[in-house]
Amino acid sequence: MYLDNAAKTQVKKEVADVVKKSLDEDWYNPSSNYQPGIEAKEKIKQVRKLIADKINAKPNEIFFTSGGCEGNSWVIDNFEKIMYDPLSHASVIKTVSKRKYSVKKIDVNELGEINIASLCDNLKESCNGFYNDYEEDHDQYVVTICGGNNEIGTIQYINTIRDMIEIYNQNSKDEYCKFYDIYNADYYADWHKQFIFHVDGTQMLPYMKIDVQDLGVDMMTFSGAKIGCPSGIGFVYIKENRQKSIEPLIYGEQERGLRGGTENVPYILGLGRAIQLLDTDTSHLESLRDYFINKLLTLPNTKLVGSRLNRLPNNVNICFGNIDAAALLSYLNLNGIYASSGSACNSNSLEPSHVLKEIGLSDVEANSCVRFTLSNETTVEELEEVFSVIERFVTRQNKYLGKGE
Repeated sequence: MYLDNAAKTQVKKEVADVVKKSLDEDWYNPSSNYQPGIEAKEKIKQVRKLIADKINAKPNEIFFTSGGCEGNSWVIDNFEKIMYDPLSHASVIKTVSKRKYSVKKIDVNELGEINIASLCDNLKESCNGFYNDYEEDHDQYVVTICGGNNEIGTIQYINTIRDMIEIYNQNSKDEYCKFYDIYNADYYADWHKQFIFHVDGTQMLPYMKIDVQDLGVDMMTFSGAKIGCPSGIGFVYIKENRQKSIEPLIYGEQERGLRGGTENVPYILGLGRAIQLLDTDTSHLESLRDYFINKLLTLPNTKLVGSRLNRLPNNVNICFGNIDAAALLSYLNLNGIYASSGSACNSNSLEPSHVLKEIGLSDVEANSCVRFTLSNETTVEELEEVFSVIERFVTRQNKYLGKGE
């Protein structure tokens, strides 16, 4: 039984069929000027528009990447000054760690929710008049938030964060207009913005309706591997008037010169099919999630990690108290049950998850957490079987440790 869908989803048959067909038919270089290449380029154009329509963006605001890690690294690496969510994915945290100065961490609470007061304090402290695109030495920050946490499942209040950022950007706008004696503020679009808003939407896309206009984001990152695509495909939304300040991570002429490399046509077409198949009715998943959480919390010394109210519909993260997560996962694996202790990108690390430490868990607690992430194919019967295996292991461990009833 596969319960690690936050790490990777099974490739959907409909997606696989599109990819296989394209591997046979669309192997031509889309940059070529002969007919098969032109047709391949046209197919990419159609998928770009499909994605743009899905998230309420313009087609020229969609850039194909190899996945979430590349997307996060690319956009964050374009900024010298960063205000970040400490529960972000490793691709963000490691990019942030390259900066020695002008990095500000936003506090979170024990549920993994952004502390709005901390965000406001950081914004106020960093707000310095206004930002001018023409100034080389400027005070522009990127504010990067993990919209739905892959480890503990907490969903952030993106609209509230957006509103706070906009308040300080409005101050910058007023100062800009005053300084340059500008009465038509629309003339310069949003060049005045001192705070650029980025959201990692990797875990949001499978379960939530994404509207980049409503969310008020300047940039947003997505991965196809979380919605039934093969690994190695994703996309980034970059607002049109932000693109002039973005440099490539991979140089080349493709993707309007912002992301080099011959386009992966089969995977792009597969991504388009996966987008068409998205279903944001998560009532079934939420029901399964809550059922499984309630079952697991009947075991001794267990507690839910992350928010109960604002939670991804498929995420169950349980702290098993005195039980070693690695031992439990090994036992589950022997019984054909596949889960994880957190992000697969950090699975080889001996250190406790930075996410779990940031929300206040001790090393012992952090090392006893197991994440189960369900899919629409998961059944109640499967969860019953998983619970029986876990219950058997926990009972034996507690008896061995002298903590049985």
